[in-house]
Amino acid sequence: MTSNLLFQDFDDIRDLGSFLTRAKKLDETGMVRLRAHGNILTVTVSPIFDSAIMGTGPKILGMRIAQLASPHELDSAFEISSILERIALLEGSQRLDLAVPPVVKKAAWGGVSAPQEGWVSIGEIDSKVFQDSAESGIAKVAEALGKSIGVSISNKVRFEVWGSAIEGTNGIPAGAAFALYGLGFLEKQTSVSVYRSGAWLRLSTRFGHVLAKVGTI
Repeated sequence: MTSNLLFQDFDDIRDLGSFLTRAKKLDETGMVRLRAHGNILTVTVSPIFDSAIMGTGPKILGMRIAQLASPHELDSAFEISSILERIALLEGSQRLDLAVPPVVKKAAWGGVSAPQEGWVSIGEIDSKVFQDSAESGIAKVAEALGKSIGVSISNKVRFEVWGSAIEGTNGIPAGAAFALYGLGFLEKQTSVSVYRSGAWLRLSTRFGHVLAKVGTI
């Protein structure tokens, strides 16, 4: 195996860049987990994650899946900025082989994995519900953070806002709406498909998936 990920088309690389650019805006020092098995590449970020063992804050993952042109085996986390730098280097050449950074990082959420099977459909929800929730939450956080409070209080505010359930959704946390909105997964006048497996919810659109750990059923 080489250290490069070979894509089928440059548009796939450009889409990856757009996804990671959005993710970085949600978390300036964010990490990305690249997991390749065969020709499938799973790209995971975490816009909101309470890393405390007993933390009650939300655990939210954003995920996109891409097809590779050749088999590859990889499961490592990297700084989002380092992947974006390598994508930028490919823009002029239109090369399809993306070099994996030599430095592997440890993400606080790196060891957390949502189920790969056992998902049961529990319905669909209008995308506007999530857009409204995200915009409302962003306004609440901005208002609170505008008071120049400390880091610990800042995190507490974020976790309280994004950990609260969206009204009428049977417990979907507002942080899931924030991820759908911020990562560009929402589309007007469409529905978001909702699935559950144990303690996890999965919200899926044609653009990607958001996974939220919400507790047992």
